[in-house]
Amino acid sequence: MERKAIYERQEKLRANLGALQPTGQEATLRNRILTSWSKARISLQGVERRIAALTEEMVQAEERVNEIIAGLG
Repeated sequence: MERKAIYERQEKLRANLGALQPTGQEATLRNRILTSWSKARISLQGVERRIAALTEEMVQAEERVNEIIAGLG
């Protein structure tokens, strides 16, 4: 859910960047959008790392459950 929201935010920011000029009055707004986009990217990387860690934990838990079940038989 969080990942989807971040992707959507990045798309909106990307669209806004395309509409703004890199010079003049729009430059300040464009720079703020670039900063927001960068922060969103960092957040997304954190979410991806957390998903990978949780996936690994899940795999290890399933392996342990299978070992326990095998030990019962």
